[in-house]
Amino acid sequence: MWNGAAVLKIANGHHPQRPIAHMPYKNEKADMLWTLLGECWASDPQDRPTSVEVLARMTDIVSGSWMHASCHCVPNSPTRRDMKTHVASNTIIHRQMSVEETLSHLYEHGCKDVTRLIDQTKYSNYPVSYGGFGEVYGGKLKGGSQIALKCLRLVLDSSETSQKQIRNAAHELYIWSKCRHPNVLELIGVTQYRDQIAMISPWMEHGTLGRYLSRYPRADRYTLSTQIADGIVYLHGENIVHGDIKGANILISRDHTPVITDFGTATLKEYTLKFTASATTSKPGMSLRWTAPEILEEATGISFEGDVYALGMTILETITGEVPYFETVNESALVLKIARQEHPTRPEAKIPSNDEKANILWLLLARCWSYNTQDRPTVAEVQKTAS
Repeated sequence: MWNGAAVLKIANGHHPQRPIAHMPYKNEKADMLWTLLGECWASDPQDRPTSVEVLARMTDIVSGSWMHASCHCVPNSPTRRDMKTHVASNTIIHRQMSVEETLSHLYEHGCKDVTRLIDQTKYSNYPVSYGGFGEVYGGKLKGGSQIALKCLRLVLDSSETSQKQIRNAAHELYIWSKCRHPNVLELIGVTQYRDQIAMISPWMEHGTLGRYLSRYPRADRYTLSTQIADGIVYLHGENIVHGDIKGANILISRDHTPVITDFGTATLKEYTLKFTASATTSKPGMSLRWTAPEILEEATGISFEGDVYALGMTILETITGEVPYFETVNESALVLKIARQEHPTRPEAKIPSNDEKANILWLLLARCWSYNTQDRPTVAEVQKTAS
């Protein structure tokens, strides 16, 4: 379990589940022990027994041999999945596939091999940016267009780790290749560069949303927010859950248009190319400040509702130029705020309470951050209200 999820459970007063295999019901001593543990975990310190009391009661409990008594084990409940995939093809990307085989299947299902289109003499010698995924290099197509090469940090060999990485990269490429929208970064195609799989996209001159806002403080932030929402409306309309919406995953083009990028966490509801389970069972990138509480608690995987929550945080980030909860630096303190259902503080300087348009926006953001997922608006509602 992710550490933040455990902190959230503790903050919400959730106790560990009773391990039936080791503390079976209808076993007197097991029941006595579980009752004692529950008292030790009481939220109010005054309700907890003293160490002397615990020792005395444990002495009574462990005097028998109940721990070795036979008991019936209860199987684990099936993992909840929000996204079940319908497969319309028998082609499967699996760990035994080579890079060449994987890319071959991707080419067959919409990914374009652009090796011949790239000017091999125009690559940047050093990465222009880094990330957990690998490096980004600059380059040019033979026609002169500037491009970015997102090179995945992979070891192209036959090891299990390598094959899993290749499969996950193929999954990201496959989903990204399905996207065609002005507010979603275009995937031009794929190639191999310096023994790495490289995803090729247009060069985004203004960089990330945060960098852009610092350079252009007078940018129309409402328009930017609406355009970002437009991109998410499109993705959801294509049954794609992004799973990691935040300012760092929004790039700004030369004409000042925001585009959504990074589909490493995304999930597509219907696949025409099948992947083994580990590639399609996406886990959130755990961008804590943008991730919905139910995902942090591991009660669910990424979802449309989770995207709406993250979009609300990203709109706040767009309006203010600050990350959500910017005043809280310590991660544990931030987790506790989320557990207490504390929303970000309203930034009066940017979203004044004496302004009608600002009030409409703030009410919209509060709905996006609802702890009950059913109370959140759809992304289409967000787009309509923000425009």
